[in-house]
Parts: sequence; structure tokens; C-alpha cells
Amino acid sequence: CSKCKKLREAREEKQKKPCSKCKKLREAREEKQAKPCSKCKKLREARLLRSPVDSYAEALSDFRRVWLDEAYGEEDVLDYVECLIELDDLDEAIRILYDGIDKFPAALQLRLVLSGYLIAIDELAAAETVLSETLRREPKTLALFAEYFPELPKIPAVGAILASIQREDHD
Repeated sequence: CSKCKKLREAREEKQKKPCSKCKKLREAREEKQAKPCSKCKKLREARLLRSPVDSYAEALSDFRRVWLDEAYGEEDVLDYVECLIELDDLDEAIRILYDGIDKFPAALQLRLVLSGYLIAIDELAAAETVLSETLRREPKTLALFAEYFPELPKIPAVGAILASIQREDHD
């Protein structure tokens, strides 16, 4: 009947809306979760006070330890290189990329990053060699290189290298 239907609807509506006591408990729980404890707050503040250079220096010591144990993967090489770049040690980053390529010869990303950094230090012949070797392994190398470094192909010397590599590939 319509009276039962209205009672049922009212009951369902009441169940959907929590009572004020439940609502207050839920709000108190959410507020407590939103506020970090004093220990968490102090740790967060300490992290904010440290400079990014300190963080990279700490990470660098960890990478060196892992590197010596040779317990690393392709992504670790890239992370290590990123740390070195942030600390303005491009020469060491390039050396690490070469080591990484020796350990992971099929690592396309390592090869592309290495070629970009070689171009950055004006080692165009070395970059050309790396890109040529990479193109032999992966036909999409030049397109991927342009994706990684969209500005570099616009540089006349780099554009000439890429064109030369492309011609060699078609011969």
C-alpha cells in the first residue's frame, strides 16, 4: 500500500543519512587522519630543509654502492645518470651510460640518452657512432631520438648527422 511504501522510503532515506553522532565520529576520524603526528611533521620539515643537492648526493652514494655490487638494472643506470647530471657531473654520467650499455647491450633508452649527452658536449662523432649502432638494432631509433630530444634535430650539425645515418641505413 502507499502508506507502507512511504514508510519504507523514509526508512531507506534515514539509513542513507548517518545520524549526527555517526557523522561527528566520521569527521573526527577523518580530521585525525588528515593531521600528521608530530614525528611525521618533523620528518617532513627536515626533508624540506634539506637541499636537493643533499638528496642527490645521498642517492649518489647509494648508487655507487649498488654499482660496485653490480646489483642494478637498466632503470638504475638511468637514475644514477640523472643524479650525476643534477650534480653537474656530465663526464661521469656519460661513463656510466657506456658501462650500462656494456651490461645491457639491447637497452635502447640508454643508447638514446647517451647520444643526446654526447651531442651536448659536442662529441658529434661519438654520438653518430652510438646512433648508427642503435639504428642497426632498432629501426625506429631516429624517430625515438627526435622524441627524446625534440630540439636537437633542429641544430644543423645534428640534423646533418641524422640525415647521414639515415642515408647509411638505406644503402
